[in-house]
Amino acid sequence: MIDIRTNAGRVSDALGRMSAKLERVVARGVNDIAKAVQAHVTAQLDVRIDKPTPFTKRAYRIAYAAPGSLIARVFAQELQAAYLIKIETGGTTHVAPGKPLLMPFGQRTNANGNIPRGAISRALARPDAFAGRPGPGSQPGIWRRPKAKRGAAAGRPARSELLIAFLRKRTHKPQLHFTEDARAAAERNTGKVADAIQALVNASIVP
Repeated sequence: MIDIRTNAGRVSDALGRMSAKLERVVARGVNDIAKAVQAHVTAQLDVRIDKPTPFTKRAYRIAYAAPGSLIARVFAQELQAAYLIKIETGGTTHVAPGKPLLMPFGQRTNANGNIPRGAISRALARPDAFAGRPGPGSQPGIWRRPKAKRGAAAGRPARSELLIAFLRKRTHKPQLHFTEDARAAAERNTGKVADAIQALVNASIVP
């Protein structure tokens, strides 16, 4: 007869240390996936949005996983999320009275397609420009008065030219596809957790 024994205390201590290491490894792997997702959805902003601003491209942040809470979250910060949600799900942006959305017509825009700072003041400083409507039912905005016609064209009606429209609302189509892009990036990187666990197991095996 033979008795086979082990030091249960040492085994229990080893398993405890292994469990703590495993949580740290899993958290690290989950965070690696989150970083990959953040990088991908940030890059996709250039694909999904026409000329996103640097502020928009700083939208996404990570709440990291840690031992005891093995969940990481990739999210848009509050200010950017307020407008990105509109192009994720679709919807309408309504503006407060006196704060219209500005839509340029034939005006020079900045690298992000927006009206440059000071452009409104410069437009209104023109002697032939005015803010309002040129007639009933027309679009509110900044308009340029028509030039007086001469010669053969003198009898034709002259029309004001819209420079910048004042919009009270804007309708958005779903175009961001954040959920779709994030899920695809996560699925491509799920092996990071398995690789980290395998590396831990290999390091724990005593030849």
